[in-house]
Amino acid sequence: MNPKVSILIPVYKAEKFFVQCLHSVFTQTYENIEYVFVNDATPDSSMDILQQIVKTYPQRQKQVVIIENERNRGVAYTRNVLLNNASGDFIYYVDSDDFIEPDTIETLVTTATIEKADIVRCNYFEYVNGISTPVLRNTEPDKDGLIGQCMRGKNKMNAMWLLLIRRQLFATHHLAFVNDINGPEDIMMTIKLFCSTNNVAETPKPLYHYRLDNSTSITHNELSFRNHFLLAVEQIVTFLKEKGVYEKYYDQALQLMFTSKQHFLINKRIRNIDKYINTFPESSHCYRQYNYSMKQQLLFFLAEHRMSTILKIINKLI
Repeated sequence: MNPKVSILIPVYKAEKFFVQCLHSVFTQTYENIEYVFVNDATPDSSMDILQQIVKTYPQRQKQVVIIENERNRGVAYTRNVLLNNASGDFIYYVDSDDFIEPDTIETLVTTATIEKADIVRCNYFEYVNGISTPVLRNTEPDKDGLIGQCMRGKNKMNAMWLLLIRRQLFATHHLAFVNDINGPEDIMMTIKLFCSTNNVAETPKPLYHYRLDNSTSITHNELSFRNHFLLAVEQIVTFLKEKGVYEKYYDQALQLMFTSKQHFLINKRIRNIDKYINTFPESSHCYRQYNYSMKQQLLFFLAEHRMSTILKIINKLI
């Protein structure tokens, strides 16, 4: 078998790191690849760089599809555009500031073929200032373990770029990214995907280089990311309830709720006491499961008991 793979790359403010990304995807050892790029109205020279690099790979030029968003729509909307324009048997998302190993697609496809898998996971590298450090995770033997890890966000378990995915899964289960929830869109989708199949395989090889030194990444806009994270968790809870599995994953859901709101109490830059207290109040006791400082534990205790007046007085002092 020689299944076709669509590598899907959203493009926005990518010029600083894009060359490395492009060389890594165009030099793959696997041949049957379609490259789909969506220009999300990037204001820099990213698209010029793409056109220049494509010319240096004549054998790949016919495999390249470039789509233009009419205006900047955000990464979630763009991921949907990419998916809707993919024609491969499998899809694989790559962020434009990251890069992959030369045998990434070959390794993932081989594993998918041998295991007859709908999804194949890989390990990854954390890349900082030219140095890649491998991150190796423990194998999760079943669906419940995978979903639990996604909810806990352990070792980037909820990142789309860790997964080769059979494209038909999206159509069969009516899966799409939620437009305008940007940053944590991967969290929602990975949970939905793992809920939709039992056929998940993995390779222990680290294949993806995840860049941690990109200051323009959406996750560096902290307030925006945290607000979108709350919206994402609301969507996840709704999805689990619709699937009838909310009670099954209740403890993990509580942890996810708490994780999504904790920064509105302990991070002074974005502190919003009322938002913390009134958002997912059923999860406010979860701070006891973590190793917070005594000062942070006091804040969480007061918030759990809805002592907002005392909290607001303390907020002026710390």
